[in-house]
Amino acid sequence: MLDDDGQEVAVGEPGEFCVRPRGPHIIFNGYFDRLDATAECFYGDWYRTGDLGRADADGDYFFVDRKKDSIRYKGRNVSSFQIEMVAVKHPAVAAAAAFGVPSAELESECEIKLDIVLKPGATATPEEVARFINNNAPYFLVPRFIEILDALPYTPTNKIEKYKLRARGATSTAWDRIAAGFAISR
Repeated sequence: MLDDDGQEVAVGEPGEFCVRPRGPHIIFNGYFDRLDATAECFYGDWYRTGDLGRADADGDYFFVDRKKDSIRYKGRNVSSFQIEMVAVKHPAVAAAAAFGVPSAELESECEIKLDIVLKPGATATPEEVARFINNNAPYFLVPRFIEILDALPYTPTNKIEKYKLRARGATSTAWDRIAAGFAISR
C-alpha cells in the first residue's frame, strides 16, 4: 500500500491498495482519449486502485474506504464506510451514506454529513441517530449534519451515487449538530 507520494506506508497505517501488473495492458489499456486520466492511475508501474486499506503485523489486509469517499475532518482522514456501518446498526436506519461537505472554517477540511433512510414504519430523529453513533463509535465519527431522506440515489449496479448527495451538500433541512447544541461525549 502506498501513500499519496507513491511511498510504502508503515504497518497499521492507511494507504492505497496498488498493484503492479506482470506485463503491459493486463489491467487495462487506459481511458479512451484521456491520457491524463490514465496517467493519474499509475505511480510508475503501480496501478492505483482507489481503495484505501491497512495491513496488520501478520500481513492481513483490511479495507478502510474508497479514496474519493474518505473525509478529511479536523486533521484526520475519516472513513465514510465506518460511519455508515455504525449508522445502519441503529434499529430504525435502513440505509446510510456519509460524505464530506465543504467546511466554512478551513478550505482543506470537510464537515461530515450523513444522509439516512429509515426502515418502513420506523421513526428516529437525527439527534437520536447522532447519539447512537456517539455511543457506539469514536467521537470524531459523529456527523455534523444528518438528513433523513425518502431514498438514496443508486446506480444500476446498486451503488450509492454519492456525487449526487455531495452536490446537494448541507441543505437547510439537514439537522446541524452544532446549531442544535448537541454535545459529543468522549
